[in-house]
This record gives sequence, C-alpha cells and structure tokens, in this order.
Amino acid sequence: MEAPWRRRHDDISQKINADSALYFYNRESNGLMQYALRHMGYRLVPVQVSFPTQLAPGDTFELHHTRENRGLGRLYRPYRLGLFLLAEDRVAWSAIYDDSSFTDLTMGNVVPMRSEFTLPDDIMEGTYRLALALVDEQGTPAIQLAVAGHEGSMLMVAGPGSTRSLAVHGG
Repeated sequence: MEAPWRRRHDDISQKINADSALYFYNRESNGLMQYALRHMGYRLVPVQVSFPTQLAPGDTFELHHTRENRGLGRLYRPYRLGLFLLAEDRVAWSAIYDDSSFTDLTMGNVVPMRSEFTLPDDIMEGTYRLALALVDEQGTPAIQLAVAGHEGSMLMVAGPGSTRSLAVHGG
C-alpha cells in the first residue's frame, strides 16, 4: 500500500465523491466559494465626493465625501485620508487629514465625512487633478483600490476623464 502523502494529484482528483470537500466546493456550493472570495476583506467605495472647483492660494476648503464598505471585512490599520493635487504626472501638493479613520467602517455602513484642507500660500496657479488615497504614516498611498476611476492606489475625482477639475487662481 502506498503512503497517502505519496499520492499523485491525478489519483486524488479522480476520487471526488459526494462525501468529499472537493465535491462540495466544485459542485454543491453553487458559487458560494466564489462569492466569499470576491467579497472577503473590505471594499471602501466613495459613494459621493464634492469639493469647490475654484480656489486661491491660502484658501481653506471642505471636501465632503461619503464612504461605504461593500466588503465583508473591515480595515484594521488606521490609515488616514490623503488628498493630492496632481499637475501632469507629479504631485504638486498633498495633505493628510489626521481626523479620519476607516477602521470602524464595517460591512454595509455608509459614512458621510467632511475633511478640511488649506492650500499653501505658494501653490502655483493652474488646473489640477484631485486624487484621494488611504495613506500610511509616511503619507504614501497604501491601499490598492478596487473601484472605478482609480490609478493604482489613488482615486481620481477630478481631472482628465472627469467633468470636474480644481482650478487655483491668484489670491
């Protein structure tokens, strides 16, 4: 008799019967495993984002955003909201909203948030793309997003491909 650990994959795969876990996962679960794999973890979706479209250097402005967790899990690390103004392919300015935390956002919760930012006095005039990200302690985007409109770990909410942009004009 051959030891069980020496069995080949072909031998095991041909012994699927009504009592085996493989039979359940492949034939009886009706997509339950695929559903679980697709929804495990967190899916922080920005349901709504609003902001002013024209500002001057030194202006303080509010970013209103509503987040929903459409996943089964929640975020366990205290990432903060990062806001980025992009000019061409570079970050022209960024800020972290320290009062934000998404760790209490559990499945199905919809949370409206208001974040306040102040542009620096020396920001260049121009039109910027506005991007949001969940950032780590160093202010680096840390979470890959699984939502439409993302570029890696940043969500583009204004700029090319969007009907809105953020214009900064003289103070």
